[in-house]
Amino acid sequence: MKTEYRPDIDGLRAVAVLLVVGFHAFPGLHAFSGGFVGVDVFFVISGFLISGIILDGVASGTFSYSEFYARRIRRIFPALLTVLSASMICGWFWLLADDYQDLGRHVAAGAAFAANFDLMSGRGYFGMDSNHLPELHLWSLGIEEQFYILWPLLLARIVRRPQAMPPLLAFLLLASLALNLLQTERGTLLSFYSPLTRFWELLCGAQLALYGRRTRMSGEFDHSRRRLARNLISLAGLAMIGIAVLNFNRDSPYPGWRAMLPVAGAAMLIGAGSGSIVSRLLLSRRPMVAIGLISYPLYLWHWPILSFQNIICDAEPSRVLRLAAVTGSVVLAALTYQFVERPLRIPKRASARPLVALSLGASMALVAVAALVVYFQHGFMTRFPPQIAYLTNYPRTFDATPQFRVAYRYQS
Repeated sequence: MKTEYRPDIDGLRAVAVLLVVGFHAFPGLHAFSGGFVGVDVFFVISGFLISGIILDGVASGTFSYSEFYARRIRRIFPALLTVLSASMICGWFWLLADDYQDLGRHVAAGAAFAANFDLMSGRGYFGMDSNHLPELHLWSLGIEEQFYILWPLLLARIVRRPQAMPPLLAFLLLASLALNLLQTERGTLLSFYSPLTRFWELLCGAQLALYGRRTRMSGEFDHSRRRLARNLISLAGLAMIGIAVLNFNRDSPYPGWRAMLPVAGAAMLIGAGSGSIVSRLLLSRRPMVAIGLISYPLYLWHWPILSFQNIICDAEPSRVLRLAAVTGSVVLAALTYQFVERPLRIPKRASARPLVALSLGASMALVAVAALVVYFQHGFMTRFPPQIAYLTNYPRTFDATPQFRVAYRYQS
């Protein structure tokens, strides 16, 4: 059974990205206090769609690892390359050497889809200094890509053993969930950034894809009882996401058991189908679908713009400035989707698709190398006049002097 396009899933993407953007842009608003759960919604969607692509390919006998990963490259790389390159260019003009060196490291990690591992070394997602990390948001993209690498290799093999697939999938999901609960209880960064503590969210989406193909959920909306059940499930799913958004905040231990609310809510909305009341009245509406289509570039653009705004402004940016940043992010996302992502994602000539994928891969490698050069050149202090270089290096010079540290402690 081939997966048909579902506009309500693009609408659910819109919900997810609007929550994340609202949380980042307007942290003081209670309506977005738990907006970070939008990432969990994205994880469920990704697990559902990717697993569906694999299952369809295996069922039709057309699945190919090389084609699968080439499609992922054409889907993910164009917008990411654009944002990473823009961040490096802006950093050259706006960041001091130390900050630019940090940006080089984060861009290199983002290009390698390892930003979550880089941040695991000590940068918390909710810390105050996180506002000055333009590529902080790439941690979630790293987890998704790590899932995309491992999951097809496993699923394409076990799908041919129908009896073994449900228990194995349940075991992997529960093991990841248990590790998530344990690490969150311990308060470690690993609980937030590790793929092992997050894969259960994507596997919930995979479970939906598998169940949908077994029960052939699509086309069963004729029965009034089933239609009523789906409406109730979709309403409950939306309510669960809403409860998480309004009751969680940056001080809530996360993910842990709290992540079960948005994950379950997203799973219920997807499982209820495109004919549910929430899908019909909200998710499948044209404005929601339009936002969902640009949700990926919007997610990529919004945080670097807000972060550079935080760096440049002496005080916390006003809501007007933040709203302008969000508006600019939407405009850039729409332009990126229309003129960068779409042309490269589906080239007019099918024969050009492998070459496009190879070119995008080579371009990403070049961006990573350029970012590493910035890092190992210590942010190119030579960009500045000698006076600026001296002043920016002044605290570091004193801090490196043992006599100064002793005198400072004595006087304080």
